[in-house]
Amino acid sequence: VKPSRQNPRRHKALYISSVRWSLNDRFLRCEARGEGIDGDLKVAEEFMWIITFDREAKRYSSTVFWSNAIPGTTGAWGIVPSGVGTWDEKEQMLTIRAEDKVTGLVTLSVTQWIDKDNHRWVQSMTEKNGNVIVEMTGVAKRRK
Repeated sequence: VKPSRQNPRRHKALYISSVRWSLNDRFLRCEARGEGIDGDLKVAEEFMWIITFDREAKRYSSTVFWSNAIPGTTGAWGIVPSGVGTWDEKEQMLTIRAEDKVTGLVTLSVTQWIDKDNHRWVQSMTEKNGNVIVEMTGVAKRRK
């Protein structure tokens, strides 16, 4: 996570995740657990991502639940508002956009599959005025 006005310290995390089909193979469910370093603080982090394809709307529907436990605090947790996604077959790329109707924050996530064992992603959260408040990048490699 790049430093920002809201969080001036660089944040880096390493996750181990498990991805499986769920509910009669209609939903893809990713559960991840890891540890992050935020300045000099260690943070226990977890998230769950659920995505499915809406046949009628011809788009993907995505929701992320997350929890970060910071020693000495109650931590933080929440839900990224449900997002709508599209797939680009040629680029092997999934783009998801989620908007929080209350705060106006927009989250944009783009994931590209390099091959069957590797993917990379970038995600940003932007205020109504266009100010980027969170920007993250990551890579994932399948363990064999």
